[in-house]
Amino acid sequence: MSRTVAPERGAVLLMVLIALALLAAIAAAMARLSVAAISASKAEAALMAEQLALPSVLAMVAARLTGPDPVPRDGSPVALALPGRRVEVRLQPVAGLVNPNTAPQPVLVALFRTAGVPTVTATALADRVIAARSQDRPADQARAFRFPSDLRQLLADHPGLWPRLRGLVTVLGGNVNFDPESAPPVLRAMVPAVSAATLDLYGGTASADSAAFYELYIRSIDPPRGGVTQVSVRFDDTGYRVVMVAWPEPATPLAVPDTPGKTVP
Repeated sequence: MSRTVAPERGAVLLMVLIALALLAAIAAAMARLSVAAISASKAEAALMAEQLALPSVLAMVAARLTGPDPVPRDGSPVALALPGRRVEVRLQPVAGLVNPNTAPQPVLVALFRTAGVPTVTATALADRVIAARSQDRPADQARAFRFPSDLRQLLADHPGLWPRLRGLVTVLGGNVNFDPESAPPVLRAMVPAVSAATLDLYGGTASADSAAFYELYIRSIDPPRGGVTQVSVRFDDTGYRVVMVAWPEPATPLAVPDTPGKTVP
């Protein structure tokens, strides 16, 4: 005589199997979330360490702009010892950098070519930058590129390009062209590629609104942490004034208002 399983028992078995599968899926998802949460927590801790160390780095750089062992003002790396850590800093005058808000098309093309972009693509990217400058903007937004990240977003379809450009551009000042005397070596090398008719070499001078402004690049070397903090800052006899800070990825660039209250003696 043949035996059959009651329909009720089969339904219960199916429900148990489904429940077990759901529990396994939930457990796997929770494990993935835990890993993501741990990674996010580590990233937040690293960012907080960068933020806490920034005032000390700025004060040390300001104090060492003069004296027997000054911080170089030509973009050369130098190590600084802080309590519990060591950082590498590079101080680059903005007069020696390319400003995407003001640079003429031949300079932009040469900039992209220096970063390893083929001529045709470099020309297209330069035209894209100029097109962004000509777009209508709100009355309170005088420039197309207010933060370095604005240029990065414009070039988002070339993700490997921004790391090669970051140390060569600035959004500060009103220089139409860059000063080869204070430019990074890679920019000085591109000068012959730009027509003398379109590149007005300053011969070591800068426009008034670029004087004393620098891009400061900070990288933690002990303990090592990924990413570079970029600080747009003005150093003078009264101290320093922070204009903006771009924290290491994935943090969002933070604008610090340029007010007298931010001048630190």
